[in-house]
Amino acid sequence: MASVYKRADVKSSKWYFSYKDEHGKNRVRVGFTDKRATQRLANDLEKNAQQIRDGLVDPAEERLKEHRARSISDHLEEFEQSRRTKKRTDKHIMSTINCIESAIDALGWERIGDIDAGQLELYLGEIRAERDWSAKSYNAHLTAIKSFSKWLWKMGRCAVDPLASLSRAPENGDPKRPRRELTTDEIERLLAAAEAGPKLVRVSGPDRAMLYRLLLGTGLRFSEAMSLKPESFELDHATGPGVRVTPAFSKNRKPVFQPMPTDLANHLRPWLASKKPGKPLWRTPHNACRAWLVKDLEAADVPYQDARGEYADFHAMRHTYITRLNRAGTPLATAMSLARHSDPKLTLKAYDHANDADRRAAIAATFGGTTASTIEPKLAATAQNGHVSEPETETESPAREQIRECPVRPGTHSTASPRTTTTPERTIPAADEDLAKWLNGNRFRIDSHEDAPPCTGQTESTPRRTRTFNPLIKSQLLYRLS
Repeated sequence: MASVYKRADVKSSKWYFSYKDEHGKNRVRVGFTDKRATQRLANDLEKNAQQIRDGLVDPAEERLKEHRARSISDHLEEFEQSRRTKKRTDKHIMSTINCIESAIDALGWERIGDIDAGQLELYLGEIRAERDWSAKSYNAHLTAIKSFSKWLWKMGRCAVDPLASLSRAPENGDPKRPRRELTTDEIERLLAAAEAGPKLVRVSGPDRAMLYRLLLGTGLRFSEAMSLKPESFELDHATGPGVRVTPAFSKNRKPVFQPMPTDLANHLRPWLASKKPGKPLWRTPHNACRAWLVKDLEAADVPYQDARGEYADFHAMRHTYITRLNRAGTPLATAMSLARHSDPKLTLKAYDHANDADRRAAIAATFGGTTASTIEPKLAATAQNGHVSEPETETESPAREQIRECPVRPGTHSTASPRTTTTPERTIPAADEDLAKWLNGNRFRIDSHEDAPPCTGQTESTPRRTRTFNPLIKSQLLYRLS
């Protein structure tokens, strides 16, 4: 039986009560100023605990009721603490919390039971139209809010994830800020203008020019470059010069050692010697693109946004770096490693900018400068016997050329001819030993159908199955049509 009492050591108008919980342990809680209300609360708690001990009530359901009764702000505070234990950066945590708080305040959610997927979808859709968000910005806000609801579900604070039905918006066809590749001439003019330019927001022109060289020569992201200190550079590394980025600032939260060209290392060596150790190399202003790059581009007479609507911002330098890797014929796996991409679509599609000169060079390298008028007769000449074979290449082995030039055996798939009992003996050239072994093996017979006995039910006029002798024809069985 639950007991209600006043505590002599505490000056309070409220009553206290003790009861046995579902584990049989005595619990003491604060009641109300009204003794009868406190007694009813104590009896209800003890009765509920007794039902749990008897197996009549699910304890998990009781915990869900307790969580549903709490304020959503209390859950959000504990969610923020859990993010900090995961060693997330302060910038990431604050951005996530701000997105969640904005949605909670706008939609009037007070308890976790108020979270509604339909309301959130309409809210984000209206904000996206009002602020002209890209698909990437929309997905960033949606992901932040869904991380909270997923955490509530995983921690057992709600039975299901209330926002699990919401999906991300497709990003492929909706680039908010398309980037372009900087040409060699534009890069030279930009570096020259920055070198001779004035100090902008406490950063000198030579320092800005060195930042541009670093981004163009390593493909680092702007936020990664802003985290660098003189100790981050290893210009005398055993495998070659490079720069290290700590996991806290890399996008995938992994340590990075990015190699760099030797010319860039030679530019950096005297410049780094004049910098204070342990201090960031550049002081990041608010909107560094507007404060630094746009003004240097104007001084260099390079458009920040071209006629196609593509931008030349800091991330465009990373696009330039990856495009030049692909243009130089770098293997895809190596290009992905240098770009630190996990998806080849990013390396080949999103970051590669093939221009008209690249396409024409590829055509010239493939066809040797031939035109359409010379290609079509070659393709037409390959059509033989109702099928089209691939054009011959100049690197075909002598053995295959001799086999191709051998006359067609009478009575095979060529024009019908009188049946003969003897056929000329064929020899396999020894120039290609592997081909000769394959042709002489059991997998491929070159005997003509005249040497094979007729099948059951066949007469002299019945077409017989023929084994082809030409290895360029992939099918091993042909039929005489006459």
